Amino acid sequence: MSEEAIEERQRLVYQARLSEHCERYDDMVEAMKCIALKFSPMEIEERNLMSVGYKNVVGQRRTALRTFRHMLEMDPGSPQIIEYIKRVEYELDERCNEIISDILSDEFINTKCVNTKDKVFYLKMKGDYYRYMAEYKKDEARDSVAQNSLKAYNEALDKSIELEHTDTIKLGLALNFSVFYYEIMKKQSMAIDLAKKSFDEALASIDQLQDSEYKDATLILQLLRDNLTLWNNEIGEPADEVNGDPPAENDVDEK
Repeated sequence: MSEEAIEERQRLVYQARLSEHCERYDDMVEAMKCIALKFSPMEIEERNLMSVGYKNVVGQRRTALRTFRHMLEMDPGSPQIIEYIKRVEYELDERCNEIISDILSDEFINTKCVNTKDKVFYLKMKGDYYRYMAEYKKDEARDSVAQNSLKAYNEALDKSIELEHTDTIKLGLALNFSVFYYEIMKKQSMAIDLAKKSFDEALASIDQLQDSEYKDATLILQLLRDNLTLWNNEIGEPADEVNGDPPAENDVDEK
């Protein structure tokens, strides 16, 4: 890589950091998209900056959509609220399809990912963004994005066999895939089985991790455990016994 290219890459990373600090996530996404398309494979920090940027850009709109739908329940038929819902759904379509076509395409994943962990990371993201669209689409459109989400998650799960049970990317995949099963596919037993299996397997070897890895893993384990408790309560069955009590606070924001 030329010195000029290195400087441009460093400038874009710095721009993304500044944008994150100022909560200008659209700018953050644009900077990291340039790196992904021009300088792949991405470094871990770059990949994480891109993930954070898109998560916030899309997350703000997912939150807005849930709020507007709640407002519509309070004021059925409101033309203003209905118009806002359509606008937010359009923006979500734009952003989700953007990252799927530009960054999470099969070509990108197959040619730009240098190891299994990278492939699992991007395939998980692909499943996530199709899942986000499945949250608000209807009928055939919903079925289509749900099937695409299922395909990406399954591919990620197959490849994650090579990773340690305590790997945070693998645990995050189990967390999000189980949410997909429960909320989108309405397959509660599959969601619970996947979450519990991943929890138990990771917990069996959690003490072998270094401090920083231990903290990151236990944060996701806590979310898996919280979901297991919630889901078992919702379906009216006694919560399965979950081995141990991971010492972590529930402060990981990606589900």
